[in-house]
Parts: sequence; structure tokens; C-alpha cells
Amino acid sequence: MMKKIFYWANDIKENTGEGILARNFLKLLKKKFHNYKFINLNKIKKKNNIFYNYLVPYYGILKIWKYHYKGYKVCYINYLPIWNILIFLFLPKETILGPITGTTTKNNLIYKFFCNLGAYILTKRKKKLLRER
Repeated sequence: MMKKIFYWANDIKENTGEGILARNFLKLLKKKFHNYKFINLNKIKKKNNIFYNYLVPYYGILKIWKYHYKGYKVCYINYLPIWNILIFLFLPKETILGPITGTTTKNNLIYKFFCNLGAYILTKRKKKLLRER
């Protein structure tokens, strides 16, 4: 029986930045887990509105938990801004995380605080992290 990885990605379109990033990450993941079948949990048609952009990612977290409890490997690919600490706190600890985005060019203190807090949470919850500075 083939092993499975259930993943959530808000966007896997070929013509969007987020979709291209997700597709590239999936390619790398498939090389590492070549004996696995990858199953996308997101069946919601992408729309550019507040509901899809801000609430659907949390629905994805619920779906991730469902398959995590069933004993499957799970992956949350995008949207993963470093400042969105709720995503990191709500996902199962063993979740494979896709590329985490952020910027160091914003001078907003609140933004920098949440970026640093997100980085701290990630380093405490994850054993392996690839970082680029």
C-alpha cells in the first residue's frame, strides 16, 4: 500500500507567485518522499476575497488535523507569512511546513515584533529549519 502525504495549499496555480512557490516546494518534497502519494486537501475554488484569503487557511488547519489524527504525514504549504503566528501555533507539531515568507525591510515595530515571535515559535516547535538571511 502506498504511503500518503495530505497537504494544504491555498494556491497551486501556474501563473501566480504563491502558486509557483507551492509547486516548486511540492517538487522538492516529492524528491524527498518519492514513495509517497501527495493528496491536496484544498477543494475550494480560489477567489480573491477576504473569506478565501483570511479564513480558508484556518479551515485548512482543521483539515490538516483530521488527517494528522488518522496517522498520515501532513504538510501545510502556503500561505505562511512569518508574522502569522496563529498558523504556527494551531498546526500539529509534526506538520511539514512549506516556504515561510517575510521581509526585513518594513520598519513597523509591531510587524517586526510578530516576525520575531513567529521565528521564536518556529525554532521551539521544529527540529529542522532552513533559514535564509
